[in-house]
Amino acid sequence: MLCVVAGNTIALRRTPPPDFWGRYVQVEPPAAIRFDDALVLFTGSYPTSFLAPHLPSTATFTFALTADWTEPAERRLNQLVRERINSFEGPLVAVMLDMGETEGPKAVGDMLARLEAQYGLVADAGACDRFFTSFDSDLEHWIACPLSPQS
Repeated sequence: MLCVVAGNTIALRRTPPPDFWGRYVQVEPPAAIRFDDALVLFTGSYPTSFLAPHLPSTATFTFALTADWTEPAERRLNQLVRERINSFEGPLVAVMLDMGETEGPKAVGDMLARLEAQYGLVADAGACDRFFTSFDSDLEHWIACPLSPQS
């Protein structure tokens, strides 16, 4: 018999269950965002796809702006995502983790600017709305931002 014990030296945030007898993952999507028949871009390098089961079954999903270490595979992913966006007819929505950063690659404004530069998608940051999840903290929560193609 082989027993392996491993440890992670990176500090991880543990989230206690909000209801010991209930679901560990609890998600309330923003009502103001149209997810029906939408192409949802899970954006950024932090986990967001756990939100998918809580969105309408008519929504489809892809990833955008994943972690830098995924190069060169991301080049092909970007090409496929661009093709999917260009052929899609319906609402486009970016979903990302808002970490409260105002500058740098983790900032919402930076991610929205990169979506515009890489995919030609424009977001009105004022139209973004937040999810409520069992993983939210005082500084971090997930948001959804409606997108439109550049004119």
